[in-house]
Amino acid sequence: MAASFKIVRHDKHTERKAITAASINELITIAKMKLKLSGENYKLYTDDFTEIDKDEILMELAKARGTDQLLLTIVPEEVPWNTDVLCESTPTLSIGSHEEKVTKVTSSSYGVDMNSSSASHTSDHLSRIVPKLATNIQIILQKGSLLSHRNRRKIVHVVRDYLINDLEDTSLGTCHRVSEQIVTTYQKTFTSKITTENVGGEIESLRQAIYYSMHYLKNQPGTGSQCTDCFDHDDIFSEKSKVQDEYGCVAYMPVRPSPDVQASMENNRLKLINIFNSTDEDVNDNIINTMDECYYLQRKDIYKEKNLSIVFERWPYFHHHQSILKHSNQLLGKDLSSIWRSSMNKLYKPINRWMKNEEIACKVNKAKERVRQPDEMKKYVRETLKTVQKYSDISENDEPYHIVTFGFIVKFMNENLNFLYVLTNEEFTDDELIEQVPVPNPVLMIRGKNVHYGENEYDVVINKKIIIHAASFTEGILITFLCYYVFGLVYPPQIEGTLEAIQRSSSGN
Repeated sequence: MAASFKIVRHDKHTERKAITAASINELITIAKMKLKLSGENYKLYTDDFTEIDKDEILMELAKARGTDQLLLTIVPEEVPWNTDVLCESTPTLSIGSHEEKVTKVTSSSYGVDMNSSSASHTSDHLSRIVPKLATNIQIILQKGSLLSHRNRRKIVHVVRDYLINDLEDTSLGTCHRVSEQIVTTYQKTFTSKITTENVGGEIESLRQAIYYSMHYLKNQPGTGSQCTDCFDHDDIFSEKSKVQDEYGCVAYMPVRPSPDVQASMENNRLKLINIFNSTDEDVNDNIINTMDECYYLQRKDIYKEKNLSIVFERWPYFHHHQSILKHSNQLLGKDLSSIWRSSMNKLYKPINRWMKNEEIACKVNKAKERVRQPDEMKKYVRETLKTVQKYSDISENDEPYHIVTFGFIVKFMNENLNFLYVLTNEEFTDDELIEQVPVPNPVLMIRGKNVHYGENEYDVVINKKIIIHAASFTEGILITFLCYYVFGLVYPPQIEGTLEAIQRSSSGN
């Protein structure tokens, strides 16, 4: 019985064809014709460099993929096809003003003594990790292209499984060494830059993502250790330490309190609803602290309830930014307000230098010839700089520079600003505002004349119907970002690069 496959050329990874065949010979014959291959003898390999030499194995693999087509690489018989091809084809990378040839990882590359007892665990991780990656990710690494958020997670999961199952070593030190090898070898893929300014933290970011993912997996039911604080577990209060999820949330599934404590939380929840429905007073410290004390029930509702509208009905004070921030502090185990203020001061400076640099108006092509940027870009930069300077002089602070930072990151990433924030009419009611929300993901909606206007109103909107009030632009961006963590939302591809930059520089991950 025939099956459907995707066949890709070994030397031109962008050339691939969908082919239906019932045997290896039939598959190769059709592939040679469709891909215009001139040689006589070819072999087929999976994305982990395993040769397929029997029809039974071929069809069994195709059957295991279900409706997904099995991707195979067709390679001339005389061409060696193994992990060495990845290292041999790694390009020369331009890092700042220096050029560096990235070569195959050896013991000398990292100063490892091969005579030491730990050499096998520290010198050659890539040759064992890379074949486990999907072919499209291997190609991205070879070319030095940027990773999508999804592909980055796939790398994290592959390395995690390698450390747990192959090395049987989940220490932070080993995690750091493996991350260092990956980032050092594939610098162009993992380095985040704003013009010549390196955002930094690439090794640490990858290390922590892998480390959190390992220990999150180890604490899941059926993975070798019992998760005593799972919401579906019937045991009562346990004093065991909190677990981290793979994003570093230290209290993603918090310790289950005693039944009496849970009953007290439920009473407080009902009281909060009554207060919310019976008064128009501003949120005070007592309300925020009461919300904070009910953290466990909030996580339970978020974990179990897929409809966010119901979560907000049960916890109406989530409509206020103070509650989201307080919840996030527990979730991530950090004082996020302090981190945010500090990182904003750090982040806007390289952006400011980039804006003022002449590179903003021109770029260098491969022949090193100066080429003028489109007039639209020059106009945008000129008007932005003029506006920022004006409002900075009026306010006598750097807040206007903080505000435009995010717009320039989006521009640099070539992403869609409407997935981060939108400026609307200052006269809009809440209902009219919601009609203007362009996307379902968390987005900051600004009612005002411009982003610097002192009388602006700021609201984060989720699913085009849930409103969270914020006090300022930068705080609104923080709440927008934190909503992804608090409510377990996936970064949309239209803005994931910007959110990743904010995550790295502003959350400490």
